[in-house]
Amino acid sequence: MDMLIGYNVGVMISGNRSVRLLMVQVGLFLVLFLLTPALTRAQNQSFESGTGEGISRMGATICVGNCPLVWDAVAPVYQPIVDSGAQLFEINTPTLKATATQEPTLGMKIVRVWVADPYNQFHKIDRSGGESVPQIINRGIVENGLTGMALVGSNASFTKSSNYDPPLGNFNLTEGKVTMNNPGGPGFKAYGAYILYTTISKEGKLTNYGPPRSTGAERTLFAKMIDDGIRNTIGLYHGMQLIQDYQVYYITEPRSAIRISLCQVNKNNFIYFLSTRLNTMTEHAEMQKKYGCLNGVNLDGGGSTNLFYKQQGEGAVTLVKGSGRVRPEAIYFSEY
Repeated sequence: MDMLIGYNVGVMISGNRSVRLLMVQVGLFLVLFLLTPALTRAQNQSFESGTGEGISRMGATICVGNCPLVWDAVAPVYQPIVDSGAQLFEINTPTLKATATQEPTLGMKIVRVWVADPYNQFHKIDRSGGESVPQIINRGIVENGLTGMALVGSNASFTKSSNYDPPLGNFNLTEGKVTMNNPGGPGFKAYGAYILYTTISKEGKLTNYGPPRSTGAERTLFAKMIDDGIRNTIGLYHGMQLIQDYQVYYITEPRSAIRISLCQVNKNNFIYFLSTRLNTMTEHAEMQKKYGCLNGVNLDGGGSTNLFYKQQGEGAVTLVKGSGRVRPEAIYFSEY
């Protein structure tokens, strides 16, 4: 009797294509359900193996497919990553660490920055008058009482035409204060390119907002950045995005120049790449990918390129690369 029932059910199923398809789908679901925890563990183990000394241990291909949310607010604190080789400078405090080495192949300085709390340790100081980046940051050290604090930072935003212009775009946030909010204004596009607003989100992720392509889209985007609690924005051309989700983004700039770029490896580890000879944006993007960057951007370069650091107790920054060109702001990571 049992054999007869089984036979009849089998005939019914074999004659019904929809039922057969449903059974296949259920089977696939069960396989994925059972395998997902193991895959997740393997991804996390692969990612964690990237912390330590030497490029060979970083793992450029950190994960494939569903990568771990390394920027998530509930993620653990990732340890500092340190490259092997002679250190050009070093900062070592409980909440901020930085090391710098020379990459000989493409002529770049590699400056690694580790911060315990990226959202709250990422800062910006706006220009006052016709100041260069070293003048901006050194004034900020005095005005904001930063003498006792270590920090490392750079220039950031592009400007539309004149060096004296505000940061690129129609919107600007500095330390949580809206200093420009002009949807549809003259900063809507520059040299035919839409504008990207780069920041570090409340979750500690290097994030790009935009680009908005209409006045209405700008109005919506600017309101969202405020609602999201964004504290500091950087105005970039859309084509300045180098890495997105571990992959090289679409790059349209073929020229070689002295460049500076910034990327994020995981929630706590960032890297500045500083040209010491002429580089293309593609070369910077490929370096960011090689070093396992999650997201990365190209900052204003050429004669605008600045990179600086300061140890605890010093009253002014030391320039790794300096420029006297007037710029709209200086960005930096500090101890808090």
